[in-house]
Amino acid sequence: MRRFTAERDWEQFHDPKSLLLALVGEVGELAELLQWLPADRVVELAQAEPLRRRVGEELSDVLLYLVRLADVLDVPLAESATDKLRQASLRFPVADVAGRAPLKTGTSSEETVAAAAAVAALLADGERARPVAQVLSDVALRQPGLYAWHVDADGAATLARGLDADVLPGLVYVGQAGAGTAGRPSAASLRTRLAQHTRGNIRGSTWRRSLAAALADELQLRRDGVRLVEGGEQLLTAWIEAHLAAVAVPLASDGLRSVEQVVVGQLDPALNLDHVGSSPARDRLRALRRGD
Repeated sequence: MRRFTAERDWEQFHDPKSLLLALVGEVGELAELLQWLPADRVVELAQAEPLRRRVGEELSDVLLYLVRLADVLDVPLAESATDKLRQASLRFPVADVAGRAPLKTGTSSEETVAAAAAVAALLADGERARPVAQVLSDVALRQPGLYAWHVDADGAATLARGLDADVLPGLVYVGQAGAGTAGRPSAASLRTRLAQHTRGNIRGSTWRRSLAAALADELQLRRDGVRLVEGGEQLLTAWIEAHLAAVAVPLASDGLRSVEQVVVGQLDPALNLDHVGSSPARDRLRALRRGD
């Protein structure tokens, strides 16, 4: 493509924007060939001439413009595609997704509920929960999604004493990363949010603030306003790493808050305070967070 273009002195026309528009145009022409065919017969019909030849031509146009655009932008396309496939392999483990379409958050209420049910099942699965260090080293989690914290038996007993209420081992908290707000996309990813919860401070993490409130007596944590002092943050981090494990499910940022709300309502995690009803553990946690 580079030689073909140079021989014709067409480099002057191949700015990235023009190439991108040409690429989009060719995708449109490919779509035009197939748009009115019955979905369940496309493969069959595309084997017959002249459609077979025309599909080949349009696919080739798409490929050639894509290669030329990558060349102009100095993007190593083969290397990038291989890396993208590797990330997708990590994001969608065979055991989790075999035979099922990748999860999308959707925008309609039906799509949201359907996505939430699938995500809730993954988040609640304690077999998928991994130690914090493993989660934070996972490059596939540099994207938005939902996450869940699971607590072991000793940790649950400690939380129960601190809250003077039942807390069972397993799922205790669900949150989101990367949803943002209207017109203001979030730069947070699952990886950065979980790192903030694990190794940050109570001022920047509502989850750490809840844990600090529940564990204050057990860990002898001391607060100065919105800070833990006398090594309190280090004590809290050590407790998290010893007793908590995480499950993370990457999802598109669009509609993520709606899915989170439905998932939390379905799973009813013991230490979530929003989108859930009242309980002795939550009532006590709210009071401890206020300093009562």
